[in-house]
Amino acid sequence: MLILSRRAGESIQIGGTIEVTVLETRKGRAKLGLSGPANAPIRRKEACPRNSTSFHQAGPESSALPPVREVFCSS
Repeated sequence: MLILSRRAGESIQIGGTIEVTVLETRKGRAKLGLSGPANAPIRRKEACPRNSTSFHQAGPESSALPPVREVFCSS
């Protein structure tokens, strides 16, 4: 595990295509913004069902869970 300290407005880049930006910190919480390709599977770990294959086990190319855009942006 890599541990980084970032201030509001600072970013990190993952794999050359995903950028994580600290938007705000307040009361011990951080608001993060994620940007990347529409087909990049970005999931909140607590939102993944316990009985499905985890992101780390399946790998980034897995289709075990749909990308966040399909989950939250579908009609």
